[in-house]
Amino acid sequence: MTDVDTIRHELSRLFAYKAEWLKGNLFDLFTRPKYLARLSDDVPCVLVGGRGTGKTTVLRGLSYSGQFELSDKSPETVKDWNHFGIYLRINTNRVTAFGGPEVADERWQKLFSHYINLVFCDLLLEFLSWYENHAKTELVADAVQVRKFCASLCVEPASTISECRESVNFGIVNFESYINNIDDEPPVKLSLLGAPVDLLVAAIKGLPGFVERRFSFLIDEYENLNESQQQVVNTLMKHASDAYTFKIGVRELGWRCKTTLNPNEQLVSPADYRLVNITDELIRNDFDQFAEEVCNARLAMLRKDHPEVPSSIVEMFPTLGLQEEALKLGVASQVKGLASLLKKNSDENELFLAKLDPLEQYFIKCRAESSGKSLDDIVDEARQDKNWQSKYDNYAYSLLFNLKQGKRGIRKYYCGWKTFCLLANGNLRYLIELVDASISAHLILGAKLSASVSPDTQTKAAQEVGKKNLGELEGLSIHGAKLTKLLLGLGRLFGIMAGDAVGHAPEVNQFEIVGESRSKELDDLLNYGVMHLALVRLTGTKISGMDTKDYDYSVHPIFAPFFVFGHRKKRKMKLSPEEFLGLIDDTSSSLEKILAKSQRTIDQPLPDQLTLFEIYFDGNS
Repeated sequence: MTDVDTIRHELSRLFAYKAEWLKGNLFDLFTRPKYLARLSDDVPCVLVGGRGTGKTTVLRGLSYSGQFELSDKSPETVKDWNHFGIYLRINTNRVTAFGGPEVADERWQKLFSHYINLVFCDLLLEFLSWYENHAKTELVADAVQVRKFCASLCVEPASTISECRESVNFGIVNFESYINNIDDEPPVKLSLLGAPVDLLVAAIKGLPGFVERRFSFLIDEYENLNESQQQVVNTLMKHASDAYTFKIGVRELGWRCKTTLNPNEQLVSPADYRLVNITDELIRNDFDQFAEEVCNARLAMLRKDHPEVPSSIVEMFPTLGLQEEALKLGVASQVKGLASLLKKNSDENELFLAKLDPLEQYFIKCRAESSGKSLDDIVDEARQDKNWQSKYDNYAYSLLFNLKQGKRGIRKYYCGWKTFCLLANGNLRYLIELVDASISAHLILGAKLSASVSPDTQTKAAQEVGKKNLGELEGLSIHGAKLTKLLLGLGRLFGIMAGDAVGHAPEVNQFEIVGESRSKELDDLLNYGVMHLALVRLTGTKISGMDTKDYDYSVHPIFAPFFVFGHRKKRKMKLSPEEFLGLIDDTSSSLEKILAKSQRTIDQPLPDQLTLFEIYFDGNS
């Protein structure tokens, strides 16, 4: 393995974007987000965020094992804790077993209720064993309470904590076997939802030193539960005893059912729980700085073996100013000899034009071409218009997308730490992917770790990250294929509009659905698009904030470099339900109809990275 391969391997390990992949480094690299304090009290919380926003890392950090790793790891410290988090990741393989034609839905719900009792109690007993080991003490529970608990959970009687844990372990194994062979097995005894948990927690609080201590069940990947199963856990959350509470991690729109087992009873924020939207919290509390701290912690570990690594991640990702980027994109050649095209030979116009920077001269040229007026007339207007600078500023950024239309190579640069943070949109996974892909490509090109990553390398890495996440969409859900086609259609739509902005509203990259002919298919696609980070849901101009009709949407900024459109939140357009669904079913025709409304055409050449989809856009196969 070469030195470059070794460093790239180390980078991939340290910049792993899933908590599970960090393994032993998870807590060494743990960075406390500002919103963590909102999760640390006894109020039930629902932590909402897409994959990669850090739900798992935060919940595991709140668990008793996470607390221990983040503390000084001394027995005395453990004895002083007043709160313990019990972490549970919802396992799809397990919970999907509770469904099918073998028994009625109501029976499945009761079976699942018993299973949840078993799992929660097993986790509590596992904690007690951990506590005995780490606090260097022996816990002796009241034998009567233990037997009462076993009877409530319908497992073999026990008198001690260790016997009790063994009995519950066997109870889980036997019950899972029963569920897997439910057609052939006689009915089993089932526990009452929450009753064994209450009894076990009461027994634990009867232990020396545990009277004032509290517990939180930290449930990760809540979206893996179906609606019936979410009702079960919702009921526990709504009616939990004073001794324990719940902290739930779920993808946006993954909490599909908010009723309890009583269909007339709902969980309502803030009366029943505190809602914490991770993306909103991170963006509101300076995501750039938090992401910088996360990445700098990784660089610090890398620097132990590679002292040439910079101490600040920001130093590795220089940006380009507006004029600097315009020059790299060839604006000088676009305006070369522009003054010679003036026909009035006006000294005032020539002098005015000469004082403008190249990009502003290019704006003059584009205005003349799009309006059908002469260059002299546009220069006259610019020279005499007091609002000219404001008009130019409004279009300056969008002009960058037009400079290399139809040419090979990079058509727009996406570089700099601020830009990467905007592309990630509050998502740490995406940010870390961008950093890892950029530095890895930087090393492959033979550059040193001590050198900053070039704008070209950053841009190409950002395109690759967008392409990779587009490819992953298809396998994420039953709607994956349609989401992929939708993203291709929307991405191409906004890419064409970005490349032809002069004479139109610049930087259009959001949309709203207007019209009455909405369908469940459309709303499901919007919801799944948001849930799987193909789309971003925007609530700024809406009041209700609950129905899909009350939102504006945009393609997630991480895909902007791949399709070449603006990643900044700007202007929106209106799409009818037919136009929106047409982007999936008949992409080419639908694009033509939508673009025609703003006097644009579909015949812009594809960027290099999109040529793979040329046949799709031509024939929409």
